[in-house]
Amino acid sequence: MRRNKWSKLELASLELKKINKLIWRSGYSIPELLVVMVIIGGLFFLGSDTLFAPQRKNTSETTINTLLAEISNQQNKSMSGDIGSGTVQNSYGLYFTSTSYTTFRGTVYSGGNSTNFTTTLHPDLRFSTIDLPSSQIIFATSSGSIQGYSASHNSVVLQDSVGSVTKTLRFNQYGVVESVQ
Repeated sequence: MRRNKWSKLELASLELKKINKLIWRSGYSIPELLVVMVIIGGLFFLGSDTLFAPQRKNTSETTINTLLAEISNQQNKSMSGDIGSGTVQNSYGLYFTSTSYTTFRGTVYSGGNSTNFTTTLHPDLRFSTIDLPSSQIIFATSSGSIQGYSASHNSVVLQDSVGSVTKTLRFNQYGVVESVQ
């Protein structure tokens, strides 16, 4: 019977040495890792504008859609003869500030009225221009047309301060939003 010239212990020791060499040789140096991290970071930085721009656009589009629904709702309440919590048919309207809009009941906006409902805009959005008489739209009872309408003062401009997107809502005398540009 032929015997190996290596003992089992020596063979195991040689195997461990080979494994150690493979492990230590297959790693990356710190400079190599830093170069890869800088490249990946640069690509992320360059691509971040396209990654986050759709969210900003979606925020302004959602705000416009919500505002259009609120305008339509207030006009419908005026036209349908909604009396709210009172006994007399009311006019309904919207009051605009640079960072919010408020839906209200009555012929004049009153900040202290408990039936008012204020919607605050997303922090990146603001009304940069409020070109309406007294910063408000009031819909007439029954007809739903805008009370005190002025053809030269009939718009609000919503601006995204981060993405520099602007949307202009222009109203006609019947209370309809003619255009969103």
